[in-house]
Amino acid sequence: IQSANFKAEYAAKEIDSGFAILHAHSLLGLWGAMESLVEDLFLERLHANESLLSSEMFAKVRIPVSVIGSSDQRDRAVLAEASRASNAHLALGTGKFERLLEYVSLSGPVPKRIRDIMFRTQQVRNVWAHRAGYADQKFVERCPDFRVALGSRVDINATVFLEMMHGMHMYAVV
Repeated sequence: IQSANFKAEYAAKEIDSGFAILHAHSLLGLWGAMESLVEDLFLERLHANESLLSSEMFAKVRIPVSVIGSSDQRDRAVLAEASRASNAHLALGTGKFERLLEYVSLSGPVPKRIRDIMFRTQQVRNVWAHRAGYADQKFVERCPDFRVALGSRVDINATVFLEMMHGMHMYAVV
């Protein structure tokens, strides 16, 4: 009975929050899929057009000689090095992806509304991935429109989740 009561209380909290945890976990999966999409686009573009490796963008990319034999290994090493060299992992919002896509001539202008949604999505994703959904100082400063106090949980209701999901979709289309 104690276990059933605990589960019932947890379910009631989840319902009251608009299924915040369900939306957060879905958002984590979608962001991971977006990262994979950009990496796959990078790799496929290199595979389809190896002359891109001669461009100035790749002039500073260094890869181990041991991976030169296999084009798949080489391309993955090039992706990792391009990501490191461009600090893509440190970039905010669409910048994370655009820095990589620039190497393979797929970057370009992104409408402000989509950039803004992608930025917010990345920030919410980071709070859930690294802080179990609780706002840190960076989140409070970067996303004041959420009106969340430091240390409070960042709940994601259906409206916010759908906006973020559609924002990622539109970024992929653009």
